[in-house]
Amino acid sequence: MTRAREHFGVAALILAAVVALGCAPRSTAALERARAAYHDASRDEQVIENAPLALQDAERTLERAERSPNEKDTASLAYVVERKVEIAKANADERVADELASRLDREQASAPGGCGERPPHHRPPGSGTARDSGARSCRPIDGRVDARPARP
Repeated sequence: MTRAREHFGVAALILAAVVALGCAPRSTAALERARAAYHDASRDEQVIENAPLALQDAERTLERAERSPNEKDTASLAYVVERKVEIAKANADERVADELASRLDREQASAPGGCGERPPHHRPPGSGTARDSGARSCRPIDGRVDARPARP
């Protein structure tokens, strides 16, 4: 009888180890890279403030990768996490650049002689083209060109 208990104890110990390993977070190189990429982005204030939805999407995908029972799926999802983190960073960079461009446009428009202020005669009488008169060009973000007289 003690021998049966001994075998039962060993079997229970093996079963407990298998269950514990099955519940432990999976760790592959791809998943570690994805975790690191997400961790870096989740600590970046620019990304947190300017691309919270993209960052949240990357987090959900990382959670799916960590829960995936299949190593191939885990690797694929980890790759997707890295791309989503890159997208979040790019979205944040774009938003910051757009805000900076808008601020600079407002500053330029409000500056004396700036692109937002059109003098009554922007070409001296009798002058040739705007280029001949020393005009400078103001090019808004939408690509339109508006020739203005250069500041003295």
